[in-house]
Amino acid sequence: MLEDEREAERRPLALGGRPMSQPLRDVRALAQRLAARLDDRVFPCGDGPHAGVVALARYCLELAVAALDGGETPPRMPRVEQAAAGWAREGVSIEIVQRAVHTGFRMILDLVGATEARGPEDQRDLMDGVRLILAVLDTVSTAVATGYVRELSTRPEAANAVVRPLVSALLGGYATNSLARECGVALAADYAVLAVHVAPPELDRPGYDADTLAAGTVHRLRSALTAHLGRAPLAALSERGGTVLLPDGERVDAVSDDLAVAAQTPVTTAVVRAGRDAIPEAVEQAHRLLDAAVALGLHGGPHRFDEMALEYQITRPGPALDRLAAILGPIAEFPDLMDTLRVHLSHDLTRRTTARRLQVHTNTVDYRLRRIAQLTGFDPTASAGAWTLRSALIAHTATGPRLG
Repeated sequence: MLEDEREAERRPLALGGRPMSQPLRDVRALAQRLAARLDDRVFPCGDGPHAGVVALARYCLELAVAALDGGETPPRMPRVEQAAAGWAREGVSIEIVQRAVHTGFRMILDLVGATEARGPEDQRDLMDGVRLILAVLDTVSTAVATGYVRELSTRPEAANAVVRPLVSALLGGYATNSLARECGVALAADYAVLAVHVAPPELDRPGYDADTLAAGTVHRLRSALTAHLGRAPLAALSERGGTVLLPDGERVDAVSDDLAVAAQTPVTTAVVRAGRDAIPEAVEQAHRLLDAAVALGLHGGPHRFDEMALEYQITRPGPALDRLAAILGPIAEFPDLMDTLRVHLSHDLTRRTTARRLQVHTNTVDYRLRRIAQLTGFDPTASAGAWTLRSALIAHTATGPRLG
């Protein structure tokens, strides 16, 4: 830092006969204004990237006030690093994080510069103040980069890479004790095969990178599993879900709950228990159960075979499956009708609940249900028609792309 910048840090600065920090001292109100500006200009589609945005804005304002009042700027900022690490975990791109920081400091400079400079002394203090605020910005930007990059560098990819060959072998049915030893894992006699479906994120914010969001989702899922199990999980995961193998059925319900929290979007799971040699067949069963649960609009879990035996049986290959799936052919190209049917069937055929979930008027729901009846020949408001359409929805999903 230049000598005049160090000197500026050691004395309070004034402008127009009052402390230069005066426009920034109501940090609580200004933090709210700054957060609103970030929502409008940086995150224009909703409520900002995370709950700590106001707290972080307040902290940066406090740093600027302290610097203008003659205080020292800390060389490191753990709070900023932690906030940036949270952004990285959520899948927010580094570009949008830095844009948020610079937008905030631009507002700080605008507030300070709004006071009229009356003479050479004010002009000199104003220049010193700008240099100080830019120095704070430099330190905050460094902390953001440090926290963000550290979070990316500490992701558990290395540990996952070690067990990846064993996961593939178990899923393929050819795992050996020697391979397990090479991976540092003791094979269990039986496993709970947990099939996982992660719903796509509902928010689509400008500046978010799809690959970064996907990587963030996978990272949170793996981190939750690692934290729960205390070791690298035996899992094949993507941003849409996948398969987790839990030795001896280890805490399957708690693991399912942890995944739901980590994903930050609705998660559905299904589980099947199997001996080590029967894992491939159990994976197929678990994912067919999962497909049926997702088709019915179910979240949470883990859904078990004995709870969904009928739904599973409907998904078995054969002419009956194809015939059932074909029932929905006339409405398959109409997403609004498919969504209405799915929500209606998963909420006990209640029109008002269906309308509320879809955020449409009940008259719209009635119209769509009539269209479904006209096009398929089965009335979704009657018990017999609803049963057939429920079965058809399961079959339709089972014959489409795998969801988990």
